[in-house]
This record gives sequence, C-alpha cells and structure tokens, in this order.
Amino acid sequence: MRTPLENTQSDGHSGLTPAADTEVPLCVDMDGTLVKTDCLWEAAVQILFRHPSKLVGILLGCWRGKAWIKRQIAQAVPLRAASLPYNKDVIGLIKQEKSAGRKAILITASDQVMADGVAAHLKLFDEVIGSDGVTNLIGRAKAALLVKKFGRGGFDYVGDSAADIPVWEEARRAYAVNPVPAAKRWVARQSAATTLGTGRGRLGALVRALRPQHWVKNILIFLPVLAAHLWRQSHTWWLLGTFFLALCFGASAVYLINDLADIESDRRHKDKWRRPLAAGDLPIADAFLAIPLLLALAFCSCSALGWTAAELLLGYLAATSAYSFYLKRVPILDVLFLSGFYVYRIVAGALLAPVELSAWLIAFAMFLFLSLAAAKRYVELTDLSEEKRANAARGYVPEDYPMIAAFGVNCGCLAVLVLGLYINSVKYTEFYSSWVFWFLCPLLLYWLLRVWLLAGRRKLHEDPVDFAIKDPVTWIIAALGGLVFWIAMSGNLR
Repeated sequence: MRTPLENTQSDGHSGLTPAADTEVPLCVDMDGTLVKTDCLWEAAVQILFRHPSKLVGILLGCWRGKAWIKRQIAQAVPLRAASLPYNKDVIGLIKQEKSAGRKAILITASDQVMADGVAAHLKLFDEVIGSDGVTNLIGRAKAALLVKKFGRGGFDYVGDSAADIPVWEEARRAYAVNPVPAAKRWVARQSAATTLGTGRGRLGALVRALRPQHWVKNILIFLPVLAAHLWRQSHTWWLLGTFFLALCFGASAVYLINDLADIESDRRHKDKWRRPLAAGDLPIADAFLAIPLLLALAFCSCSALGWTAAELLLGYLAATSAYSFYLKRVPILDVLFLSGFYVYRIVAGALLAPVELSAWLIAFAMFLFLSLAAAKRYVELTDLSEEKRANAARGYVPEDYPMIAAFGVNCGCLAVLVLGLYINSVKYTEFYSSWVFWFLCPLLLYWLLRVWLLAGRRKLHEDPVDFAIKDPVTWIIAALGGLVFWIAMSGNLR
C-alpha cells in the first residue's frame, strides 16, 4: 500500500525521509493544512450566530491587535475539534514520519487554546505552539521562532499559504498542502519541496455552495403568466426574467448564511457534510465576501423593476432568514413556511406581470407544495438514527412521523382534488375546451403517491424537488403532462 508521500512528486524527489534525518522535526501548520478550514473563522461564526454580543465586545477591542482578538475568540467559545474537517493526507504524512522516529510539532497562527484542542483530539504531536495573545505567530514571526529553536534548515515545514513562504525559506524541506496560487508558484521553483494535493478549486466550491440547481424553483414566478395564456407579451417575460435573477442571487445568499449557521450540524449529517463549507472546500472568509455581493446583485436586478420588486425580494429574504434561524425548528409551522415559499413565488409573479391571481392556482399550489414539504421533512427525520432523532433540532419526536406522512399524502390528494374541481368549473371553460385536461389528474396523483411510497421505503434520500430533477420517471410524467396541456389549450391560444 502506497503512503501519501509516495503518491506525490516534486522535481524528482520522492518525499521520503531517510532514517538519518529522524532528528529533524516535522513542523505542521494547522489552518488550511492539517485542518481544511480556518479555526479562527470557525469560532467567529459560532460567536456570530450564538453569542453576537460577545463578538461586538471583541471587535471594540480590536485595536489591541490580531493576537489579542484570536485569544478572545478562542476563550469565548470552545472549539469542537472532533467536528473539524481534517486533511487525511497530512495526517498520513505525520503518522508515517512519526513511525520512522521523527518528532512532530504543531505550530500555528491560531491561538494556543485552539491548537491545544486540536492536538488533544488527534494525539499526534510532541509539542504544540500557537499565538499567545501578544504575538501573532504567522509568516516571519513563525519562521524566526523555528530558526531560534532548530536553526536554519533544521526543520521541515508543512504549510499551504503565501504566509508560509518565509517559513519554507528557512526550512530544510517544504511540504505544500493544496497550496494557494502564490504558494504553488513558489514551491514550483524549489528543488527541496513536495506538494500534497493539486490546489484548491475555490471557484468550483463557491458555485456548489450557491446551489444553482435550486434556482429551478424560481421558475414558478412564470406560472401565472402561463396559466393566463399571456406568454406572447415580451415585456412581461423580460420583467419576470429580471426578477428571476434577483431571486436566484438572493436565495444563494441565504443558502450561504444558512450553511454558515449550520456548519457544525451539517458535518454530523450523513449527506450534508459534503457541502463546501462543512467539508472545508470553501473558506469561510470567501462565503462572507460572497454574501453581500450576491445581495447587491439581487437588489441591482430589482432596481429596474421598481419598488414592488424590491419589496417582494426583501419579503422573501426576510421570510427565508426567519425560517433558517428559528421557524424550521417549530413543528408544523416549518412545513407551512416551506410550502409558503413556493406559493410566494407564484404570487410575486402574478403581482409583477401583472395578471389576475387565480384562487384555483393558489389553492392547488398550496396543497401540492404542502405535500412535498412534508415529504422533505419526513425523509430528513426518518433518515436519522434513533439516537440522533432524540436530539434532532426540528421539534419532532418519533411518534410524529406517521402523522407527517398522513398529512403529506392527504395534502397531495387535495391538490389533485382541487385540479379536478377546477376542470369542472366555469373558469376552466374560459381557457380550455378539451376534456383531455382530465388526464393531468391521474398523472399528478401517480407521481405524488410514488414520491410518498419511496419516502416510506426510505429510498427517497433528498429534497423531493431535487429528486424530481434527477428522476427519469418524473421527466416522462412531465412530458406527458406538457403534451396534455398543449392539446387542451391548442384551440384557445390568445
């Protein structure tokens, strides 16, 4: 079995440490190297969302220097070292070198309190050195300390960023872990250097964190125009298309905020741990920079549409934020809000078009999305282990799950009932003359009952909307439904 270093190459060097060099210590950076994320930002996020008043007090004293800030943040919240995303290649390297008799030292710009917590969890290091509240142990300060302890060329150093270049310059050998571009360029010019990993795909991680696949939900704003058969009005399409972009940018900003707030709980989830922030693929600082940019793009998109669009966007952002931080923990109300976000999109589309808001459409959408929202919550809860169910922060208990399933199935049947009543109403004859529209009822009923059947069998392991996007059967049903709709309206085009 090949070791991490045997899988790397750097200018012809294997990266293996000769036995004669076991007296040279291996010094390892923590943030971005041993740990994929930045522990200072991790703690700052916890303070921001759990103890914001403490963060204000720390910021008021920021004139005392970065080392002082790090010490205050480290003391304000305990760092949960067990939940951090660790770099397996670096841990493999440390174990390999220690088995050869080398001494391993954790040396980091993070505060000593945080460094001690990580070291205590991993139990790999012979010595731990961090910032002490006075000296910010980064760059040249770190290099000077290591040279004082071991002499120039008397240590090997494992790092990742441009701030590590001064340390590498004093080290015998440099190990670069997924280096940032500046560090990667420096390492490429060195003969005594080894690269672990190819670098960080920050842009790709950011795109994944924005969840563009969820933007498809915003297509609902076009539904009132389609239902009213007014698709030939180009100005309406431009107006709704612009608001569609605003909703997408705004929703992505809320996704980032939600992922920051839930970063620890996501790491304990069987699927959500893969999210870029939870996995450490996207730096927390990048997320904080992206949020105001996305909000600015969202409101700039609304600027050409007037105050109504801006107010609708602000209402959506306020409601989704309230849901993320509190309402998703209130049983039943969480499901009502989830479905309400879909209905809100339809209402927004009708108000901006503007077209008459159909009571039939709202009633149908309300029951349909209540069913899907209940399925989403049912899947999330039943996928948890018995121990985690008891600790789930959703406000539900295991005895509630049958009720959620009954509620969801009944809402789905009510959606089909509303559709059938609409087809039999006077309003229907204003737009359609064909009986073929009735075929939509069995198609929709089959799809909804299939979703719930899969949920009950625990084969639906994701959001029902995400499932629908990937499911071939759903696409076939959608194609048949589109054909039925086209035939029904073909004689009534406006």
